[in-house]
Amino acid sequence: MTHASDTPLERSGSSPDEAVETVEAYEDDGRTVLYDAENPLAWVEASEAVTLADAA
Repeated sequence: MTHASDTPLERSGSSPDEAVETVEAYEDDGRTVLYDAENPLAWVEASEAVTLADAA
């Protein structure tokens, strides 16, 4: 059995710029929510939040 964390992560699109082009954002209760404008019903769940500065 393969666990999701056993496989390497891949970014969509051929370059980060292409992926960023479809990202939209809105504020909710003082927090910024980022989502894919081409697929706004898609959800990603994380066990913890990271700041954008830490992720860059």
